[in-house]
Amino acid sequence: MTRDAKEKMTPFLTRPIAHRGLHNQEKGIPENSKEAFRRSVEGGYAIEVDVRLSRDGIPVAFHDGSLRRTTGGKSRLKKNTFQTLAQTALFGTKETVPSLSDVLAIANSKVPVMIEIKNWGFAGQLEKSVKAQVQQYHGNVSIMSFNPLVLWWWKKNMSDVPRGLVVGLSQSGIPVGWIGRKMATAYAAIAARICGADFFALSQSLALSTKKHHAKDRRPVRFVWAVTSDEDGILAKETADNIIFEQYHPE
Repeated sequence: MTRDAKEKMTPFLTRPIAHRGLHNQEKGIPENSKEAFRRSVEGGYAIEVDVRLSRDGIPVAFHDGSLRRTTGGKSRLKKNTFQTLAQTALFGTKETVPSLSDVLAIANSKVPVMIEIKNWGFAGQLEKSVKAQVQQYHGNVSIMSFNPLVLWWWKKNMSDVPRGLVVGLSQSGIPVGWIGRKMATAYAAIAARICGADFFALSQSLALSTKKHHAKDRRPVRFVWAVTSDEDGILAKETADNIIFEQYHPE
């Protein structure tokens, strides 16, 4: 890995990163909720948060394009105003959809925040809205996305913020299997070079399949998602610099 990339990412390498916050559905703590992010801070874990844009241009913490899975709603998230989303219950709990501003206020520079931009098209209003909030925030923030166009936009418009390419198999439309892993690895290398990525966030299966081919001191900074046990965490750290976890509390 390059010295500049390592230095940029140092705040994100000291503690595991809570995937969509430290959520626990059994305890009524939904993913991407204020309570999940509060618990991340209390536990000293960095935060990973998915961000989409509401109908009125507010960046909100939400993974899916549809409201169905998390709220039971039938519409697309982008069809709803933030006022509506802020009153929409997550998984039937008292928690509602928070804004990115809410998440940054909870983090309050106490833990790093890794923002995944959920945009599969050309960069535009979502990126501009996130940038406006990142500029006013004084804590450690990084940006990542499956979409190289998003990272290219950040390279051109706010290059001092670390940028990472998220790579999986099925998520990228790449077939699973030996050929799929080779395709994903080649894609990641080319896309990262073009968009100037400082790090990779790789799915577990992809990261473990490539661990024999990259010495840690010569490859880009790597994170592995989403690790769900101590056993998987140990395996992931053989090839990664840190883990993005859920469903358990790593040491």
